[in-house]
Amino acid sequence: MTVEGLTLFEARSSDDDDLVVLRALPPFDKREFAAGLMRDVRILFQPPPGAVQYGTLADGSPVCRSAYGQTVTDILPQKDGCWQMYIYSEQTILRTDGCLSVDHRREQRRTRTINAQSCSPVASMIFPHSLELIAHGPAGYTLNLRLISAERLPAAR
Repeated sequence: MTVEGLTLFEARSSDDDDLVVLRALPPFDKREFAAGLMRDVRILFQPPPGAVQYGTLADGSPVCRSAYGQTVTDILPQKDGCWQMYIYSEQTILRTDGCLSVDHRREQRRTRTINAQSCSPVASMIFPHSLELIAHGPAGYTLNLRLISAERLPAAR
């Protein structure tokens, strides 16, 4: 939404197969954009899939790691109650020498970085007042979200 109140993009989705675009103005009107943006929003608000492991990194920092398929998600708590999240996906890296392909290998590359900022208690839980998602790569972008309000909901049965 623009500061004037014009909705540039609105969609609803519970998974990639259930995507319904309600409004999309150019350049946000491509189906691939909608699917990618909704995937990123799910990353922000749903726990990462896969088995969770707790440990420390080489520098001694605590980490919560989740691995699912070829994707690894690291969540690093910060001293101020906030956190950072790094998402890595296995990708093929192709090295060329002039126009000839010389080497290709598979390696984990960071595809998303999420920074939670200005964390404070809201409804007896710690919430970030802003989230920044950075999508890395050739068509990368940054998504900034700011908490407007929060309230505790009854537990689901």
